Amino acid sequence: MAGTSYTAPAILVDGKYTRRFRTSDGTFRTEILEDEDVGGVSTITVASIVANFTVEDMSTKIVTGETTLTTDNDFVSTSICVYFNGMNITQNITVINDNSFNVNSHWANLFVNGEDTLLAVYFTSE
Repeated sequence: MAGTSYTAPAILVDGKYTRRFRTSDGTFRTEILEDEDVGGVSTITVASIVANFTVEDMSTKIVTGETTLTTDNDFVSTSICVYFNGMNITQNITVINDNSFNVNSHWANLFVNGEDTLLAVYFTSE
């Protein structure tokens, strides 16, 4: 059976672009679009994301065998990614609190201060 998809055009209502759509149960809903550039992202949203996005070089903080690391800023716990010499080791960390995490001892035992690179990439808390 062939399927068809239709997208209703957006219209300006009270200064916001909206679009009506039908849900899978047949009811109609109104979607409020993010900004006047349909399909785009507003400069306000971009500025907010850029302002809260941090790439922190933690290379000087690593010590062979030391599993606990502390970031310079508080971060959103679900946003942190950790890279050891370019390899994503995020699945091998455990967030402790808003600015600390533990690294699996396997990786911590490989750390060599002054030779290795450790980056933490995260969104800061507000």
